Amino acid sequence: MKTIKIDRLPHRLSVYFLMLKHQSSSAHFLSLFCVYIKWFIMARKERTMRTISIISTLFLLFSICFTLSAQQKSAGDKVIIGGKTYTLYTVKSGETSFSISKKFGITIDELNTINPETKDRLNAGQTIKIPATKNEVKPVIANGSQKEETNDHLYTYHSVRKKETVFSIAQRSRITSEDIYHYNPQARDGIKEGDVLKIPKPQTSENESKARIDENQQLIKHVVRRKETLFSIAKQYNTSQEEILKANPAIKGSLTKGTVLIIPRASNTPAVQKKQKEPVQFSEYRIISGDNYYQLEKRFGISKEELEKLNPALRDGFKSGLIIKIPIKESDNQLNAEKQKTDDGSVTAPKISYSNQDKTFQIGVFLPFCQNLNDSAKIVQRTASFLEFYSGVLLATEKITEAGMKAKLYTYDTYQDSKVVDKLVKKPEFLSLDLIIGPVYPENQKTVAELSAKNRIPMISPLSSDSRFVSTTPGYYQINPGKKLRLTGTADYIADKFAGQNIVVLNHGANYGDEKLIIDRLHQKLGTGKLRQYNVWDGGTTGLETLLKPNVENIFVLTEGNEANVSVAMTRLNTISKSNKITVIGLQEYTKMQSIDIEYLHNIRLHYLAPYFIDYGNPKVNSFIEKYRAAYNSEPTQYSFQGYDIALHFMASLAMSGKSFPDSNVSPGVDLLQADYNFQKPSELGGYMNRTLYIIEYTDNYEVKSAGKILGAMVTDSGDRNGKNGLEQ
Repeated sequence: MKTIKIDRLPHRLSVYFLMLKHQSSSAHFLSLFCVYIKWFIMARKERTMRTISIISTLFLLFSICFTLSAQQKSAGDKVIIGGKTYTLYTVKSGETSFSISKKFGITIDELNTINPETKDRLNAGQTIKIPATKNEVKPVIANGSQKEETNDHLYTYHSVRKKETVFSIAQRSRITSEDIYHYNPQARDGIKEGDVLKIPKPQTSENESKARIDENQQLIKHVVRRKETLFSIAKQYNTSQEEILKANPAIKGSLTKGTVLIIPRASNTPAVQKKQKEPVQFSEYRIISGDNYYQLEKRFGISKEELEKLNPALRDGFKSGLIIKIPIKESDNQLNAEKQKTDDGSVTAPKISYSNQDKTFQIGVFLPFCQNLNDSAKIVQRTASFLEFYSGVLLATEKITEAGMKAKLYTYDTYQDSKVVDKLVKKPEFLSLDLIIGPVYPENQKTVAELSAKNRIPMISPLSSDSRFVSTTPGYYQINPGKKLRLTGTADYIADKFAGQNIVVLNHGANYGDEKLIIDRLHQKLGTGKLRQYNVWDGGTTGLETLLKPNVENIFVLTEGNEANVSVAMTRLNTISKSNKITVIGLQEYTKMQSIDIEYLHNIRLHYLAPYFIDYGNPKVNSFIEKYRAAYNSEPTQYSFQGYDIALHFMASLAMSGKSFPDSNVSPGVDLLQADYNFQKPSELGGYMNRTLYIIEYTDNYEVKSAGKILGAMVTDSGDRNGKNGLEQ
């Protein structure tokens, strides 16, 4: 607007006109009208008609000018104020100072300085000034071209409230802390009340996972989702990785979440894929510690979006014990049914040479179904675990009786109470039992172990890794190896697999307990001077990086058992894994710790030894799953598989050799689902301990797989009494 000089106007009136230059168009007329009234009254007082005439004429003239100015200066127009050029911009619904500053490439402070009214409030429809030298930032897609439209529909903006943290905001937004740091790098230095964070919306079929198809250009625009790879995207669109890279020359290295890829349309790729009908049949699955979307998708073939649609409670996190619905696909049922059948259409049964086909074997199962403790969620979950174990036992009993064995089950509820157990062993049928499975907890096993040894009844300790009875009780079978055997096996695995590599043991400086056992065993296998030790809790991340060596594998060994300490170590190891390839050898217990992000385990490539592993690609495993679903209308858990394997193995042994099978040392030759028992005596006068250990690997492409098996060296560990009753879960 031009500055108008009117020499005859009093000084205060010229000041009013200067103020009008900086007001919005809606305020121009009102302010000018006020000026007019004020000076009209003054003129009346002076009774100067000439002055009144001049003021009226000026009011009409300026009102026309301001009206025209208001009509002409709309959003997108440029204005010059104080010698600086600005672009007028109209605020849209949902926009914030943060989003606008990011959009135009200026800071929030710059925006508020130019538009002081935005400090307190920003309203939709409000017109603000943007420095004309700042160009609007447009999203850049992978091939380097710019797109007029933004990806605002993929994000929301959150103003930090008092006491909020990045973690709490991520949890409520159903994303990870790393997602927030990715879009808000400044948040790594801390957040405070009033800060505005850019929050990516959770993946749904309507935003990140949506591929938009341009029919005219025969191209598909795909927004990369978390954990997607070039290979998986190429497979999804029936094209090659080379074609995608050719269409997106800006792609260098790995893909990042949110990147927009141009996908060349293959001739046989449908423009729009029709959504399959939702299955009408469902089974139930109970979440166990360590479950995540990736593992469920791999196991059941159902996406995160489908899972959350059927089970909204998953949006609050994977809580152990939570029961969710899993759709049963008709095609899967037919496929698995075919796998279960032999050539003649019958279901396979184990072939056993019976010692006495006319004998009915009596088997006692001691489990704590209804523990007389406070009714808490933990107790309910534990009780459910034993019901699942028992369900597996029943399916094994059904299968082996189909093969011709005669068996009678006696089921006892121990209540996890030694006094109850003492009463149960006085029942008249107890001494006539041919096999005892349980009790579960070592505290309840003493009386049963003594009586079973005295009466030569084989006794199975099904779940505990506590080894207090195995060295002194004949006929006692410990399924889960003791911790000392696992640690010794871990050291042997490291020495055999990684000899000559850079091996660093993470400890507290003073070697004792598990750390000492590992270090002593490694020195014995590798020789002294082959290991380095580091206190990761005192030394921090920087010290870890100085230990890395080029051209060799960097192996970190962690045996810490305290969850708080493990969490600190895992966080620091995860930090260095972002720029360095490392492998961490640890314990199975880490996968059950709630405070450790499952993604960290993949990033650090965790390896550990475990006595069992379920391969969901095994047809026999799938056959069992289908049977379990049909029988119980739910999904089998680790406990279900364990109950099945234990019952099948020992009932088959009983059928072949009778109660004396511990002396025969002959394997029944039945196919197990998640174990491969190899028993050995830790002492001449004792029982047997399973020493088969699977090598489990968490890969950096989000797979959990077995890399083989080893036999742990038998060690005398009668004093090995682990926490939580030594119960493996």
